[in-house]
Amino acid sequence: MALLPNFLVIGAMKAGTSSLYRYLRDHPQVFMPEPKELNFFVAERNWSLGRRWYEERFEGAESALAVGEASPSYSMHPTFRDVPKRIADVIPDVRLIYVLRHPIDRMLSHYLATHHLRPIAGRERDPIQRERRPIGRALLNDSQYLGASLYSMQIERYLEFFAPEQILVVVSEQLKRERVSTLARIFDFLSVDPSSVPPLVDEEFNRTAGKRVRRRLGGRVEKLAPVRALAPLLPASVKRTAKRVLVTKEIDMSEARITDGLRDRLTDLVRDDVARLRSYVDDGFDGWGIA
Repeated sequence: MALLPNFLVIGAMKAGTSSLYRYLRDHPQVFMPEPKELNFFVAERNWSLGRRWYEERFEGAESALAVGEASPSYSMHPTFRDVPKRIADVIPDVRLIYVLRHPIDRMLSHYLATHHLRPIAGRERDPIQRERRPIGRALLNDSQYLGASLYSMQIERYLEFFAPEQILVVVSEQLKRERVSTLARIFDFLSVDPSSVPPLVDEEFNRTAGKRVRRRLGGRVEKLAPVRALAPLLPASVKRTAKRVLVTKEIDMSEARITDGLRDRLTDLVRDDVARLRSYVDDGFDGWGIA
């Protein structure tokens, strides 16, 4: 029998969705497929693969009470448009989990992740490309960064198609600080056992800080210090191979710095959105000191 998800983690990007995916996947009554991000409802990603392809991702989930997937691209309007309508057309009764993080910290992590993005074959139409601009120019002029941090705007687009009770908003900082109780609230929202504690509950996943990315050994092999002296003795075929070798490099958080002036300008851009967010988040939300 064809099966579709009854919940989605819709984002936000770089707000802890990878960790939540792992915690949910470890719950005995929850099924989530691999890979984490199916991106089915995004036209530029996998929408063209069709409903049958999507259903096949959930084969083997028949015994699960909660069946879902996690794709942060679902809350990246205007980079990816019309996602809420596509979801409503296919799974109108779905429950939606939206994880939020301090909007400017999220933008910084987003920038660093995009700065280290490796091209993916077959995504020529994808508007997200590797970032090469200085951080100030990118964050102030590219709507993908600001848009994904305008959380109220994203929620309000979903409210055009879904009832408020179908959407659970989770603050990432609370998930990190009060993990077990926050997960219990999420499990209760999904109608699974709220007392279950994932075995990896003390771990975090896919953090930008400390993450390693693959890089090609660009430039002439003679410029690499360890082999500089030997370079003249190496055959041309070895030099060509060295240029194609992939190495790993830890993301350096100092590669991009948000100055006080840039932070003030970004804060002004998100302040009204954060103020509206109070009506969508549980009591006690401090607005990250922004509004």
